[in-house]
Amino acid sequence: MDTRIILIAAGALVMAACSSNDPEVQGNAGEIHLRTEVSAPTRATDNPVALQDEQFAENTDISVMVTDKGNLSTTLVSYPLTTYRADGAGGLTPVTTQYYPASGNNVEVCAYHPAGAPVAFTVAADQQALGDYRASDLMWAQLESINKETDAEHRVLMFHHLCSKIVIRLVKGNGVTDAEMAAATITLTGGEGDDKRLIMGGTFGSGDGTLTPDPNVTGTMTIATYAGTAPYAAVVIPQDMGGKKITVALGGGTQSYTIPATSANIFEPGMKYAYTVTVNKAELVVTATIEDWTTPDGWVDPTPNIKI
Repeated sequence: MDTRIILIAAGALVMAACSSNDPEVQGNAGEIHLRTEVSAPTRATDNPVALQDEQFAENTDISVMVTDKGNLSTTLVSYPLTTYRADGAGGLTPVTTQYYPASGNNVEVCAYHPAGAPVAFTVAADQQALGDYRASDLMWAQLESINKETDAEHRVLMFHHLCSKIVIRLVKGNGVTDAEMAAATITLTGGEGDDKRLIMGGTFGSGDGTLTPDPNVTGTMTIATYAGTAPYAAVVIPQDMGGKKITVALGGGTQSYTIPATSANIFEPGMKYAYTVTVNKAELVVTATIEDWTTPDGWVDPTPNIKI
């Protein structure tokens, strides 16, 4: 079952029509009431709320845009961008209460996370901190045409991840001490040549939910510090990852795994790429799986093993 983040508008789902100076609230029949709902079981191997695979975390801000669709002979009117705040348990509270337009026109609703995401969007270069991971997780949702009479099942904002997700689990192998594992770090780096650089940003279209990678915005990403057997995650701009590297720094030295240049390693939006990395003194042993970001994790041992 998909574990997609959705927002349900439990009441009226739009903003007030505007006069030249102040929002017009008279004659409106409903306030905006948004709520989040989780559609799948809790994940077994990581925290789904913390990583926002199933739910927005408490105090997470979401930007909501509403456009009065009017009719074919009138100019569309966009209401002020509004922020909603998640309570971590499914509820959303608007910073400013808003209403359906008094005209009764249908409206379009678009929403995105993180709130206020810029057109020139970049993922964090260091995602070890949870806040930096969340700030990199660009999501978007849309309702094309609704009004106060629209039934509940057609007033659902379903968010889609616009980036890719990489999950890495470090496993202690031969000849490695606990102290070395405890000090290990994981990075994603580019490979040899300009066309193998790791893309870190792109152009975000908040009105249509597009993210176009920018090959001129590149860098290196720190994913996580080893802390037991838990997997670690990072958000990556969708791109061809062939020739790029997973590097583990261990005991003063480094070992790298070059991702094969195959169609299976072209990172796509909304997909999750999971790697189990067994750290041996002399080599890394890597296994990999690809699945929809929104499906539950279940760490199995994929084959074949890839050794470097």
